[in-house]
Amino acid sequence: DIYRVLKKQSREIFSATITTIMFAAYFIVMRQFSNQEKQVITTTYAGRNRMEFDQVIGYFVNMLPIAAQVNGTDTCVEFVNKLQNICTEAYDHSDISFGRIVDAIAPIQEIGIAPFQQTVFIFQNDNQIPLTSIDFTYEGKRIDNQRTKSSFLLEVTEKDNKLKGVIEYSTELFEESTVLEFSRRYREALQEVIKYPEKTIDEIYNIYHMEQEDGQYSDEELNEDTLQDLYYQTLERFVNDIACISRDSNISYQ
Repeated sequence: DIYRVLKKQSREIFSATITTIMFAAYFIVMRQFSNQEKQVITTTYAGRNRMEFDQVIGYFVNMLPIAAQVNGTDTCVEFVNKLQNICTEAYDHSDISFGRIVDAIAPIQEIGIAPFQQTVFIFQNDNQIPLTSIDFTYEGKRIDNQRTKSSFLLEVTEKDNKLKGVIEYSTELFEESTVLEFSRRYREALQEVIKYPEKTIDEIYNIYHMEQEDGQYSDEELNEDTLQDLYYQTLERFVNDIACISRDSNISYQ
């Protein structure tokens, strides 16, 4: 059972939360699929770090872009600990709104993609505690979005000693087969990280390729197009389409 092993290894080997370990595995797989060691992946933070918020009902979640260098020579333990330190420092400044971060950094805006939301990782605990002191009943419902705000998003939920993952992705950028391969690779990478914590990230990649038996995906096939390549290929397909309609004229993606 991957959840039981993950909880055990997080305490005894990594000295980190299971959230950080799963986030690290996401960074590792994104490095492989994008061919980029420097990754910026956005995650969420509860935003209830003040006592006065404890009894307040409302939405306090803040988006936090996390930048990390995924070096192939780092061991899994080293990278998890490095990421834990980066996240802890980011949490210390979580009162700064996502909008202020975007304004301060002023990244290059790409049509159709929100800043720092090309790829997002969300981890949440769904072991709900009943509200017994308030005179009303409630029921949680999941909303199925028909359009994602991110190009690629992985949401992992911890509930009843189990982990459930859901991937949202842009169908204009990714084929279903690519997403299924990413899902399979993420699960295997997570298993390898907790099974071989002292091995380097490059060694984890080698273990994965050695264990491939079906031969459906070679290194060339996986690394042929990066996420950025796929974005610009899609943009070329719709270059003459209307992107913006004003009062007197239309503007294409050109």
